[in-house]
Amino acid sequence: MGTKAIKLKNGLQVIIDSKPYFESIGVAFGVRFGSVYEKPEQAGVAHFIEHMLFKGTKNRSWIDIEKELRKITVSHNAETDFESTVFHLKIDKNNFENAIEFLSDLVKNPAFPEEQIERERGPIINENLISKDTPWSVAGEELLKVMLKNHPAGRPIIGFEKTIRRIDRKILIENYKKFYTPQNSVLTVYGGVKSSDGIKCIRKYFNEFEGKMPDTKIKPVDDTAVGRSIKLYRPELKEGIFLMGLKTPPVSRTYESLNKDEVTPLVACKLLSNRLYDFVRGKLGLAYEVNASIYQYKMFSLMFVNAGAMPNEIDKVKAAIFEEIRMMHALSEREADIESVKQSMIADFKLMQEDSISSAIRAAHVYLVRRIHDASGYENALKAVKFNDLKRFLKKYLDVKRCTTIEMLPK
Repeated sequence: MGTKAIKLKNGLQVIIDSKPYFESIGVAFGVRFGSVYEKPEQAGVAHFIEHMLFKGTKNRSWIDIEKELRKITVSHNAETDFESTVFHLKIDKNNFENAIEFLSDLVKNPAFPEEQIERERGPIINENLISKDTPWSVAGEELLKVMLKNHPAGRPIIGFEKTIRRIDRKILIENYKKFYTPQNSVLTVYGGVKSSDGIKCIRKYFNEFEGKMPDTKIKPVDDTAVGRSIKLYRPELKEGIFLMGLKTPPVSRTYESLNKDEVTPLVACKLLSNRLYDFVRGKLGLAYEVNASIYQYKMFSLMFVNAGAMPNEIDKVKAAIFEEIRMMHALSEREADIESVKQSMIADFKLMQEDSISSAIRAAHVYLVRRIHDASGYENALKAVKFNDLKRFLKKYLDVKRCTTIEMLPK
């Protein structure tokens, strides 16, 4: 029982958190390859590869893969973001070896069949079109594009229709061979398997995984794209949408050295979210939904506020949000109120640890991109955050003059 971390002889990082009393096991394979590592003319290739790994290997056809997934998994999926791609399976503990063999075949032996590339291109373009038909998604993409100005993270993770159409088998294989290597990957296991048994099984199927560490340096985000206000119009829109973004400190430490300075933004975000709901929704009745959230990566960190309201109320919503942010600088909460927020966050984190698949995915992200809210040491770091830490953070980063806003309204 407990966490065991080892590296195979080929450099693959393996992390097993054994929970013998679990009947399920979460398994995640993550690779440090997301949209920020793509060439501009190949935007969307990381996401395209994610799809293609389910479309045939040297040993299995796409229909064999589908049938086996239904047979051995409770749930399965994959996700591509800015810095990583993660494939994950939730299984009954009795299917562990079958799942490891299956996953090893997917990531080691993709065939990239030409006919499947063309067949999958349509659904990927359709996925892209769905996001274009979703106003919140369009507004979010616009906010990232403006705030991350000329940085790869400002591009849609899925790519653009013209780049998706341009991606061919040669481009897919070149990127797969470059990034899908053991030294650039992690395999995480969480749940009902003994660490020794898990490691033995993983060695059996992953020892022959080959490849070298690619260059995964990321250029820093330009911090000058602040203080912008943009309005967008959609004829079919019924509600008004307001989004606001603020730059906060990016992740700079490994999760082993996590400290209070790196979780203070999370506490501030949760506190802001609570206050906005109480004021904008509860007191003023201006919005059905209003909240704050945060993205933390190695290359950038952004805090967002989003609200949906009647179109003729958006100006009032914006003014109310700005007013509450200014009021928050006074930090009228008692120390006990801040402790309550921290305890709520700790409780959420503990509940997440009872889910094998969420925990396996979390462990993969920790290793690949070191997202603070996924890190070990989180609870102790949260407990160390004090009133004055919040005040310093708010003074430096939570300034409406530094924010970028998007308003989307009916035309």
